Amino acid sequence: MHRRNGYFPAVAEQNELQKRYLFGAFAAAVLLWLTVQTAFFHPDAENTAPAVPEDGLTVLVEEQYPPFSYADEKGELKGFDVEVAQGICRELGTACRIRPVQFERIIPLLEAGEADLAVAGMGMTPERREKLAFSEVYYRSRSFFITRDPDVGLITSANCRGLSIGVQAGTVQAASLAGVFEPLGAKVRTYEDFPAVIRALEEGEVSAVLTDGLPGYSFLKSPEGERFYIGGSVDDIESSLTQARVTALRTRSSLIGAVNRAIESLKEKGDYQVLNLRYFSFINY
Repeated sequence: MHRRNGYFPAVAEQNELQKRYLFGAFAAAVLLWLTVQTAFFHPDAENTAPAVPEDGLTVLVEEQYPPFSYADEKGELKGFDVEVAQGICRELGTACRIRPVQFERIIPLLEAGEADLAVAGMGMTPERREKLAFSEVYYRSRSFFITRDPDVGLITSANCRGLSIGVQAGTVQAASLAGVFEPLGAKVRTYEDFPAVIRALEEGEVSAVLTDGLPGYSFLKSPEGERFYIGGSVDDIESSLTQARVTALRTRSSLIGAVNRAIESLKEKGDYQVLNLRYFSFINY
């Protein structure tokens, strides 16, 4: 029987068919993987709109949320989130219009097309992912209680019955109180913004408040916070919810891709680290 290159023709043909089949299966698997990854991380990958509008970006930050966003003694907008937003716009080479709003208004304003981005420490929840695209993490934090009475001690789900606790509406802290502490007898009161939460604590409307750790520390370090105490941390909040991300509508995922590149560039240049240490005594990303 005729042989070529040391193989019987039938065997050579079979090997070639197997190679083609395996390569085709591998290529199909890779294509499926890429499709799943794109759909998972970039739900609107088909969007062909320009990532950055020609007239610049309107960026939402949370109003009066020191040290992330606040008006200084001259009335000028300052804060960590403000400067992160400015840095992102600078890296993207575009104008930056920063608009402070209440936290609960952020998603409705994005949906209404009145803003492009939000730099407001938003954690990623399943509900939010239905509407929003999220950047990589730009800072991390933890949540803890602040009390006006040192005798309250460490607040836990086991001893919270009858305790009045204030929290900012629409936050992951509010969700934690509603899901864990309120069913166990805690009396939860929600407020529209962080200053209102602190006023409630100062005026005795509540015995404690639950807050994100970074603004909480900022308050405790201030002269107004000297007479208050940490009442324990909350560990039942998923780490993904305390990882702050820049957000845009799902239909603007290409913009989030540009934001990720801008944040990475800020870190590579060292600008982000300098900014971080201007507001915090540690690197928190």
